[in-house]
Amino acid sequence: MPQPIPDRDQQIVQTHAAFICEAVACLQNADAGTRLDALLRQARDSGWQALADGVRAIAGGVRDLDRLG
Repeated sequence: MPQPIPDRDQQIVQTHAAFICEAVACLQNADAGTRLDALLRQARDSGWQALADGVRAIAGGVRDLDRLG
């Protein structure tokens, strides 16, 4: 039996799961700044500037959803 197609939000999460896991691992490791920069540069270069900006803001301590855009 075919699997149902996930809703839009779940498709986005599945597509970016590796990025999300890598970003979280970098944010949890103070020595991973270079790795995080490379990851965010790759995201930006792939057309995900807003995502990269949001993760960079979180890394900088921003927690206010209104400021994360």
